[in-house]
Amino acid sequence: TTAPAIARQRAARIVTRQTEHLRLIVEDLLELSKMTRHQLQLRRSRIDLCEVVEESLDVISEGAEARHIHLTSSLPSCPLHVTADPTRVRQILSNLLSNAVKFNVEGGKIDVTMERTTSQVVLRVRDTGRGIAPERLSRIFDLFQTSDEDGAGLGIGLAVVKGLVEMHGGRVEARSAGLGQGSEFVVTLPAILEQSAA
Repeated sequence: TTAPAIARQRAARIVTRQTEHLRLIVEDLLELSKMTRHQLQLRRSRIDLCEVVEESLDVISEGAEARHIHLTSSLPSCPLHVTADPTRVRQILSNLLSNAVKFNVEGGKIDVTMERTTSQVVLRVRDTGRGIAPERLSRIFDLFQTSDEDGAGLGIGLAVVKGLVEMHGGRVEARSAGLGQGSEFVVTLPAILEQSAA
């Protein structure tokens, strides 16, 4: 392969990534607009959250590998059922995992864990990235808030995450020991109160 061909392939990959990035921003803005006008309707069904998590990890794996970020997951006995809108749950996970890649360090780690309590499912996304300053933790889910002063990101994605989680009757929390210390996002959703069929 010639040098000009390699340069064209690289340029095409960059354009593709940027186009996808812009598409996600537009989607998040549309979702926020619908939420603020109370026009967003959830299409709930019985879904296996394990399956959704695994699909979401597959989607971000290429971007993580490109930056040598190691992905790990620890899921409970599956299936693990919740009543939720599968598209919106994927959106929640996509935003959290994309941020974990975007704000991580080269060669960092992302760990996704899930556990079931009597009536809830707790999903955690931990990363070894830049972390969040303590004074910003309480505002991180506010619209147009970012994790630090460098202006990275538009501060839209986490506002969408919070809105979608709360529409499902759940809650989301951000944790960090401070800048340079990584971060953890904890999503709690109601679980279906039944034993999975053997």
